[in-house]
Amino acid sequence: MARPMNSTKAPSIPVIVWANIVKWAIVRGVNDSEIAAVIGVKDLADRKRKHLLTIEEMDRVCALLAVEPEKLLER
Repeated sequence: MARPMNSTKAPSIPVIVWANIVKWAIVRGVNDSEIAAVIGVKDLADRKRKHLLTIEEMDRVCALLAVEPEKLLER
């Protein structure tokens, strides 16, 4: 009997986007409160946990971080 192969599930797009937002925020020296202010929320932790981000909010975050939207979709 063959052994089952170990396989990993690819991360979802929202997880990739939020991971890249965190990466670019660190690179650019932007803190969570600045990102929260740009997208209009009080606390960013809940948004990160639920992986919520609209296209308009993504555009504003890109402007804040000075990156192209494509950079937030890179794996």
